[in-house]
Amino acid sequence: ITTNDSSDFRKTWNIKYVLRSHLDGIRCVTFHPVESVVITGSEDRTLKLWNLEKSAVLRKSTSTTQDLEPIYTFRRHT
Repeated sequence: ITTNDSSDFRKTWNIKYVLRSHLDGIRCVTFHPVESVVITGSEDRTLKLWNLEKSAVLRKSTSTTQDLEPIYTFRRHT
């Protein structure tokens, strides 16, 4: 399940990854069928490729939430 933080419904799952890099709302998410990668598309006119295998722990705690940085950003060309 993917969601953004402007959701008005109750979240009943544990967050595994936090993708922070887009400058505007994410409009689409595609998961690779075999590899641990995700592509996100945003209203900031970028696509970002994320590697879910290479993540850094957001903070030192017992939390499993991980903060990811994209491995590549495709920017809109004019």
